[in-house]
Amino acid sequence: MTEAEKKVDGFINRHILVFGFVAVSVFAFMIRYSFFPQRSLDWQLYLVKWIEELASHPGLSGIGKNIGEYNVPYMLFLNIAARTPFNDLYEVKLFSIVFDYLLAGAAALLVYRNTGAKDTGMSLAAYAAVLMTPVSFIDSAWWSQCDSIYSFGVVLSLYYLVKEKYGWSWFWFGIAFSFKLQAIFFLPVLLIYYLASKKMSIFNSLIAAAVFCVMLIPALIAGRGLKDTFGIYVSQAGLYNSLTLNTPNIHCIIEGDTISMFQPAAIFLTAGVLAAAGCVFIKRGLHSAYAYITLAFWTVTVCVFLLPSMHERYTYLSCIMAIIWAAVGRKRYDLIIAVTVNAVSIRSWMAYMFHKEINFTVLAFVNLAVIVIVTARLFSLREEPAAETAESENEKKETPEIETVVDTAKEKTEKTKNKKAATAKA
Repeated sequence: MTEAEKKVDGFINRHILVFGFVAVSVFAFMIRYSFFPQRSLDWQLYLVKWIEELASHPGLSGIGKNIGEYNVPYMLFLNIAARTPFNDLYEVKLFSIVFDYLLAGAAALLVYRNTGAKDTGMSLAAYAAVLMTPVSFIDSAWWSQCDSIYSFGVVLSLYYLVKEKYGWSWFWFGIAFSFKLQAIFFLPVLLIYYLASKKMSIFNSLIAAAVFCVMLIPALIAGRGLKDTFGIYVSQAGLYNSLTLNTPNIHCIIEGDTISMFQPAAIFLTAGVLAAAGCVFIKRGLHSAYAYITLAFWTVTVCVFLLPSMHERYTYLSCIMAIIWAAVGRKRYDLIIAVTVNAVSIRSWMAYMFHKEINFTVLAFVNLAVIVIVTARLFSLREEPAAETAESENEKKETPEIETVVDTAKEKTEKTKNKKAATAKA
């Protein structure tokens, strides 16, 4: 190498992780950009029609009407997008893609703060995995969907929870819940933390309630009634009459035909499992950040597996949590679990995306196996893995050095004594 090449090489090596983040970001956007022309069924059947209907009303008055199935914040965005001179399809996709990057950044931050010696390399791996998993770029760039928005809020809520910044944790949960009802899958984690830690006040939850109410104000100003505005999630719950909508869960194994019979039972089953798990978690006195990250992954996965009327996209948050959990824990086979969760989700999406025939029963048993493994991991936890492992490794490295210094000092002392003795005899 010439001197100039050595300087360039040295600069690259000193900033290799920065180059890594930039490269991942660029290639991740190129992947998404290649899907921009794609018009999914969701776009053709719902989103474009909502945008056209919103545009037919003057100003922001459209969000005062019962248009669309999503909550006020996202419908407000669609209303604004309908009045710009840009391509509506591209605007919708770009909005979700921005949150893809924010979500990946939040995941990297959560991993960085909860790995031994604040492992930047593992943070880059988590950032890349969140951006590069097909679940992420298919949802936003192919499907024109917005699951990265509420997932971003949930991950930040978890980040501030383990940092013991409870006001911010509930704030971001309120943001997440304002965009998507599925954010409620994370609520049991907050409640268990409240009961287990005895550090958080129940009044912190009022922050989430206040955020939710503030996010609905534009619809109230536009003339929408209180019942319609605050009852949007209640109306969403009654939209579908199937026990599962392309989600490989328990209802693919049991295959009940009557939703009116099985729906209440499934809801009570979910509540019972979460309550039992919460009691065991609290009894075992688990307080580490890794324990709560594991609990978050387990909880959102169990909710989608047991609850009725789950869409295939509702596994999105579970996929992201699996990546974060694997990156923080760094235990054997964690990566396999994370890959399996993402692969099963993508495979189940194929039924809707490309009308493929999928054996959902097999996929459901795979998900059940994942839940069993993570459950065993959760309730066998005794300590925080990453930080303590790193500390123990450092101790092991330091111990030989200390012993060598002590031995050397002893040898010098003995030599000095021998010399003195020899001198005295002489």
